Amino acid sequence: MPLAGQCAAAQARQGLLGKPASEWQATNWLNSAPLTLRGLRGKRCSSVGGRRRLPVLRATAPALNEFYRAYHSQGLAVIGFYIINRPNRLKTEAVEQYARKFGFQFPVAIDPGWRTLNDWWLDRGDQQ
Repeated sequence: MPLAGQCAAAQARQGLLGKPASEWQATNWLNSAPLTLRGLRGKRCSSVGGRRRLPVLRATAPALNEFYRAYHSQGLAVIGFYIINRPNRLKTEAVEQYARKFGFQFPVAIDPGWRTLNDWWLDRGDQQ
């Protein structure tokens, strides 16, 4: 039996279906000029978010790079978001080092204060 919170989240997701996504609120784009959802309209996109110490992102970096190499030429846009919850402590150089360390050739943007993540968070049914 699902928990009450799960039901609210499922209802919130249903309310988002068929509606345009909120534009990204990202800054400091690496490996690309700034991208917009409007500019990517009609294209297949895959976005991933993470932080430097997130073990899942470290473990999946090789697969993300291979995914980009294999499908970018076929029109797939792979976009990474570096999520930082304390924008006042942001050092763009550290994000650049992080992207180089993991070999990211696809566009990576900084999501200060989790603005895009919070806009896109699907389990916030009480805020819809």
